[in-house]
Amino acid sequence: VPGFVKPSLFLCYFFLPPPLMLGFSALLAYSSASKARETVRKISLNGILVETDASYSLPSQVRKRALEGCTCQHSHSGLALHAVKEIAHLKSLLLSLVLPALQQNTRHMYDLQELSRKCC
Repeated sequence: VPGFVKPSLFLCYFFLPPPLMLGFSALLAYSSASKARETVRKISLNGILVETDASYSLPSQVRKRALEGCTCQHSHSGLALHAVKEIAHLKSLLLSLVLPALQQNTRHMYDLQELSRKCC
């Protein structure tokens, strides 16, 4: 369409109604993900979710080990911690602060109730 300009990711973030959140996977650690890393640095932590459904997108740390003969060939939700670590690194925050914030974002986005720590 002539004259149409694609809005940047940042414009979408600031002008779309809440709770707009952006999801990131452990692919943040790859050198080719420079735009995604820059986005993580610029947006608020309360606008970030961690993606866990990229089944063939292994984190770089795991991919290197797979090339060395390890058997992990598919991503799974347990590898999401690699994304959390990368987000903490990019935002220069402690992992112990980032992890609960991202958990809260997930509860908020999907309207999940706080899980009780009590056993039945």
